[in-house]
Amino acid sequence: PPYRFSLALGPLPEGVSLGEDGVLRGTPSRAGSFPFGYRVRDARDTVLVGNATLIVQGTRLSLLSTALAAAQRGVP
Repeated sequence: PPYRFSLALGPLPEGVSLGEDGVLRGTPSRAGSFPFGYRVRDARDTVLVGNATLIVQGTRLSLLSTALAAAQRGVP
């Protein structure tokens, strides 16, 4: 740590952004499937690039990815 996220390939739907903390924020303007690429850089300047798809269906929001790092409860 710290980890800094950025959008590597997009775009995300209008109204949504990816914060440096890895959190998707905002309210999407329309439904649809939005594939995007992200980049994560750590304090040692090591970079990981991944792909995910943000799916917006009405008021529901889903994020699909084929590979995610190990998760911790309460940690973005």
